[in-house]
Amino acid sequence: MKRAIPPCNIRIDKEGDWYYKGAQVIRRDIYLYFNKHLVKESDGRYLLHIDNERCYLDVEDTPFVVKEVGFQDVFKIVLNDESEET
Repeated sequence: MKRAIPPCNIRIDKEGDWYYKGAQVIRRDIYLYFNKHLVKESDGRYLLHIDNERCYLDVEDTPFVVKEVGFQDVFKIVLNDESEET
């Protein structure tokens, strides 16, 4: 029998900030680690998948937010997880 996936007690607000049990995740290394393990399910829900552990989290709008836009030969967009799109 398949085990139900529990909630994480983690919320991502509309600005892309993460909160655990109401307290903002302020350590950048933890924030980036969680972002790296964020998975979007086919039903649109998000979960953290770390090793064999999984849990659902609440996302107010979108987990990824544009933090910077630049232009130098091409447009470059930097997201809150420090990834870049051109």
